[in-house]
Amino acid sequence: MSKYLSPPLTKLEGEIVAYKAAFELSFSDVSDIIGIPETTVRRIYKKSMERIKKEYKHDRQKKNP
Repeated sequence: MSKYLSPPLTKLEGEIVAYKAAFELSFSDVSDIIGIPETTVRRIYKKSMERIKKEYKHDRQKKNP
C-alpha cells in the first residue's frame, strides 16, 4: 500500500473524505458542517476518491506484476 498519496489531499478534501467514509454522513450534512454547497462537496469527494483509488491501484500493480 502507498504510504503517501502524491499529491496529498488538501485539508478540505481530507475533511470531506473523512466525514463521508469514516462517519458515513450524507453530502447534505457534510455541506452544512463545512459551509460549502452540496454540489461542491459531491465534486470534491468524487475527485478525491478517484485519486485515492488510482494511487492504490497503481501500488497494487507494482507489487503484483
